[in-house]
Amino acid sequence: MKKRLMMLLGCFFLFLGSAIAQTNVSGTVTSGDDGEPVVGAAVRVEGTNTGTVTDVDGHFQLNAPAGAKLTISYLGMKPQTVKAGGSMKVVLQNDDRTLDDVVVVAYGTAKRQSITGAVTAIDAKDIEKHVTTNALEALEGSAPGIQVNSTYGEPGAEPQI
Repeated sequence: MKKRLMMLLGCFFLFLGSAIAQTNVSGTVTSGDDGEPVVGAAVRVEGTNTGTVTDVDGHFQLNAPAGAKLTISYLGMKPQTVKAGGSMKVVLQNDDRTLDDVVVVAYGTAKRQSITGAVTAIDAKDIEKHVTTNALEALEGSAPGIQVNSTYGEPGAEPQI
């Protein structure tokens, strides 16, 4: 009986130790340029599949093992690895490398230099000039070759571009 009680007590302490080892980590991710919150930054516990993304205010919250390292990354900014703490403030810096022009074509993506046909860019200013209730309707007629076939009034139907 004494051995069973000691075994039960030992298992209890092991379970308690593993439960305490998980700490609640929260913080805010901001941009180094303007101090604005970074919306949708990926926050991941290094070496695991545990992670989350920041909300509209740049806040995140997750459970991580004590002493874990967090990797915070966002498109166009340098990823940063920091030690997990209670209330963290992480500042991401812009990445100096810029993206080349990427063209979306029917069969994938390609660089602008490798396309032999005509390429047209539609700016946000061009779309703002149109009075529509749908962004796809604003694209129609904005550039040569764009055809939007809408299925007016059919529930669940999506337009064909």
